[in-house]
Amino acid sequence: MFGITACGQSSNDVDAIQFSSLSEATDYGLKSEKANLLLSKEFKNKHYRLIENHEKLFALAVINKSGNSYVWNRETTYLSTPSYIMFLYNQGLEDEVNIIIGKTDKKAKKVILDNKLDAIELDVYNGYYIWFNVPKSNYAYNVEVVE
Repeated sequence: MFGITACGQSSNDVDAIQFSSLSEATDYGLKSEKANLLLSKEFKNKHYRLIENHEKLFALAVINKSGNSYVWNRETTYLSTPSYIMFLYNQGLEDEVNIIIGKTDKKAKKVILDNKLDAIELDVYNGYYIWFNVPKSNYAYNVEVVE
């Protein structure tokens, strides 16, 4: 299996467009990216959105809440490979989280990610999955599809 490691960091852009609701920020992000929503997850009070553009490439966006406002940020580049990417996301205030986003067969119900130190079974939603708080390791994960 193919894996990539990358880094992502929230950009607290002063010029970012702010919205009064999570749904408005999501709608804006999907429209501006010309993308469809694949999967929504929340982790540590952050709103993550796995999205797919018209070319069937996928990416991860984060909607940050600041006060009563929500701001959309795409955190990864668009990916095409049917595998995964692991990256470090800085949630702010020295709170970093390792995340894996992946794509597999749409018929799969689960995947098992396994390396020499860790293994986890993840639910698959229409061929996509997300894993938060991935243990730091120098080993790549093998992906086994469970149908």
